[in-house]
Amino acid sequence: MKKKVLIMSETILNDDILALEASGFEVVTAQNYPQGLEKLDATSPDLVIIDEMLPVVNGWEACSRLREISDIPIILLSADQSGQAVARAINRGVDTYIFKPFSSRELEARVNALLRRYQRKVMVMAEVEKEQGPILDLIDKITDKETSLNINIEDIGGRLFGRSLSLSGRVKIGLGTLKRPTNY
Repeated sequence: MKKKVLIMSETILNDDILALEASGFEVVTAQNYPQGLEKLDATSPDLVIIDEMLPVVNGWEACSRLREISDIPIILLSADQSGQAVARAINRGVDTYIFKPFSSRELEARVNALLRRYQRKVMVMAEVEKEQGPILDLIDKITDKETSLNINIEDIGGRLFGRSLSLSGRVKIGLGTLKRPTNY
């Protein structure tokens, strides 16, 4: 089954589309963010490429909005090669940042690399769910003592090793910083 790539760009480059299609991808295009959302819902792509110069809603805002509703891999295309721009992109949920101009080979390589990483993540999550049941069921496995301890750690804004149940009800696994809750 072909992997689908959604490209949101007003100036869609045919060479890049042809290169991705030649590599076995199905390419879906949208010329702005609203059209991109429609195509996202209609086609269920595996990855989204967004041009920073997107009309209606710029690429930066499009990345932020898309990340709020989906964890689909996102590549941002940008002419800004500053470290600040890269950091800004990462903070908005971008997985890979490509400087313009770029070659079709670079785009293809980055798409393949990002999809490989994403596929591994999906496989790990499936394995965890296979062994332990759905991730959300982990809440049931946290004891009262663990919950009490985690609340105390949250109260002092400490760090937690292992798993935790935050006051918001979200399960966290691994090392993380817990923030003091605003409402007791």
